[in-house]
Amino acid sequence: MEPETYINKNIEEQIYEVLADEIKNEIDKEIMSSLQQQVLLHNGWICVTVKSWNEITDEWCEKSLTDAYKCYGHYWYFKSQKDANIFALAWMS
Repeated sequence: MEPETYINKNIEEQIYEVLADEIKNEIDKEIMSSLQQQVLLHNGWICVTVKSWNEITDEWCEKSLTDAYKCYGHYWYFKSQKDANIFALAWMS
């Protein structure tokens, strides 16, 4: 095997390793998020789904919500029904 071919294969293998690690990490993240969401629902938290979740600021949450909440992209979970209602009225319209 020529040195250039060896270097190209080595780089190609490294790229595949990095991509495989990224895919594994993303799958692990999705599985953990799903499990955490199931636990929240099992423990009585309320889920509110919004389309434009990236527009919601930490400042708005700190100012408007009184109890614990968690965000998983479009899925927001609230410990209190009051916070879930306030959030839904503000962001689902």
